[in-house]
Amino acid sequence: AFASVNFTHSGMFSHIQSLLEQQVERCTPRELVQLAWAFSRVKQGDESLFVDTFAPVIRARMLEFDAPKDLCTLAWSFSHAKVVDIPLFNDLAHVLSAKVKLMNAHDVASVVVAFASIEYAHRRLFRDLVKHTRSIAHTFSPLQLARTIYGFGVAGVDDEPLYRTLCENVLKQRKLLHAKNIVEIVVGLAEAEYTPLKIMSVLLKDSQDMTRWLAAEDAIQLLHVVSRLPREVSREACTDTFVDDMAALVRRRMQGWWRLRPNDMADLLEAMRALHLEDVFIIENICKQLP
Repeated sequence: AFASVNFTHSGMFSHIQSLLEQQVERCTPRELVQLAWAFSRVKQGDESLFVDTFAPVIRARMLEFDAPKDLCTLAWSFSHAKVVDIPLFNDLAHVLSAKVKLMNAHDVASVVVAFASIEYAHRRLFRDLVKHTRSIAHTFSPLQLARTIYGFGVAGVDDEPLYRTLCENVLKQRKLLHAKNIVEIVVGLAEAEYTPLKIMSVLLKDSQDMTRWLAAEDAIQLLHVVSRLPREVSREACTDTFVDDMAALVRRRMQGWWRLRPNDMADLLEAMRALHLEDVFIIENICKQLP
């Protein structure tokens, strides 16, 4: 209940974790799903909770879960907590491969994102997911479209008809897309190297409006994507102020105590070099944050 409204109380969750470590085997499969989702949702569980407490029980009772729904939720929960337990994910992939046709849009989005970083080990699952996604693409919400495109792109799935179908639905729901949905879609398409001018122009044209809703990390991702687009696409798709708008968002964030993550720092420097963005304030702040 607390997780569903994004309420966190570290002391309470720490106490629950201690109880789980002693009594997790008494939980029903449904309770395991709800607990894993809750700890992941509010980012309160540490890696040992997922790997040492949840994973062994889940693997031992794999066939007792409601497949595919519960298993998709578990995969997402581990992924969102930034925990990839290879033995568990192998078992999940084995069971889910036979259940792909039963998945709805929410299930597909959860699984694609969860397995994106280890797609190479589960090619059969992804082949089935691609085929099924094409057939139910019209049922995806804006959030599900964004996560699915991002997941397939990061996984390196090379399937132009898939991305074309998903992008057709993105265009139909453009007015419903949140700025963060746009970031995920653009990043996913760039990773997939599928960047048609028609879709990029629609997604990137309102840079000033987007900055009202984006974090500095999102702006860095967009700068990095634009720096990698074919020149004719970036020139036509982006407004004249796009780069300056995103850089201004990063500058505002740097005026506080915010620190760049190493991967964001690398992406930002790479983007600035490619886009010929000379910003002394940003460079000085990056230098101050270097170890």
